[in-house]
Amino acid sequence: MEGEISRKKETADAHFYQTVKESEGNKLKLTKDYLHLLHATKAFENTDMIFGDSIPTFLLENAEEGG
Repeated sequence: MEGEISRKKETADAHFYQTVKESEGNKLKLTKDYLHLLHATKAFENTDMIFGDSIPTFLLENAEEGG
């Protein structure tokens, strides 16, 4: 019984230590500049770039179709 309680306490302490260390790391990593970089990167990934002479026609056709 005591061994089981001891193991559970060790597991809880390890989980707490891991959570504290992750939190400390995030405070160092998640700076304003880093978050701005992530935002710009995700915005670029979700942007479609279309090249060619038929762009105005393509956009008009999509607008008429509702998409």
